[in-house]
Amino acid sequence: MAIDLTGITNENEFYTHHYLAAILENDLKAVLEAWAKLENPPYEELKALAKPFQTMLREPDRAAQSALRVQWFADLFAVLGYPLTPEDYEFEDGTVLRLAGQISKANGQP
Repeated sequence: MAIDLTGITNENEFYTHHYLAAILENDLKAVLEAWAKLENPPYEELKALAKPFQTMLREPDRAAQSALRVQWFADLFAVLGYPLTPEDYEFEDGTVLRLAGQISKANGQP
């Protein structure tokens, strides 16, 4: 059975037609099987973010919308496997920048 690529755009033909038609499905098979075994697969968790996203967009109060936005992005990154840990970063001149989180390489470098 061929994989359904509805909604997938091959920008500038980055992938060859042969890869998309014959190889991609097999490359994704193990990932999709592992997801199917999870209680909440990532695609279901992403789907669950739709309602909070709409709530955020409809919030008339800017401060409340900002708080909802921060939470929504924290939830999104968590679903993608990047839990965010807010922290403050201080520059040499004393300026402080509030970070929502930091993604580091395997060696610990940002």
